[in-house]
Amino acid sequence: MQGVKLQADLARVIHDSKVTDHHAILPTTEFVKKGFEGLTEGEKKLLSLVCAKLLCAVSAPYTYEAVTAVFSCSGYPFTAKGKATLCEGWREIDRLFRSSLKTKAEDEEEESELPEVAEGQTFDHAAAEITEHYTQPPKAFTEDTLLSAMENAGKEDTPDEAERKGLGTTATRAGIIEKLIGADFAERKGRKLIPTKDGYNLVAILPEALTSPQLTAEWETRLVEIAKGTQTPADFMEGIGEMAAGIVKTYSAIS
Repeated sequence: MQGVKLQADLARVIHDSKVTDHHAILPTTEFVKKGFEGLTEGEKKLLSLVCAKLLCAVSAPYTYEAVTAVFSCSGYPFTAKGKATLCEGWREIDRLFRSSLKTKAEDEEEESELPEVAEGQTFDHAAAEITEHYTQPPKAFTEDTLLSAMENAGKEDTPDEAERKGLGTTATRAGIIEKLIGADFAERKGRKLIPTKDGYNLVAILPEALTSPQLTAEWETRLVEIAKGTQTPADFMEGIGEMAAGIVKTYSAIS
């Protein structure tokens, strides 16, 4: 990290009054005293990763200008997208760390920059050809990508002041996945998580309310209203009781 200008905003990740779940693994002052002395090569790499992630978390945001240009050619619309980096921020730290390990992030995309374009501009092309390609189906979830999907599920519908967003909490999401695997609703194939026949059947018969993150978002919204005093806990629990009774009545006949 030598030569990097750090703007450490620790309040972004450490706030004594808002401690809820166990969110992070952080280096301690003991590491500051001892450094990497006495650690194995694997332990050094792991501790370096912990430090790099903390530096990224407290560094300046990565800001960029996204450009989407739509061109018309022979009546057909073509779209080009590009990014112009305004401030590298935390990405500079991440890039330096990865270059030290000589690795590249799986989800790292090559970004293209578009030239200056303005509405109404025309462009000449020397030659064009039509080619056919096949799109690739979405990849199956791995444990990492599924945890990320759970964290972000229904996020756009959840109020900003809600204590929790997504499915489960930081402390419970991994346990939820293990429970599904233990109940034979999903299985591991290499790094991939694949639904079983029982998993498909379960999703097919469950009511949409229980398979959508929208329900979690609605409950979190109502919990925020309870915290503000505009709703009562009794009304909230009564609604959950009615919903549960209705689901049992409707779906109990399904074998």
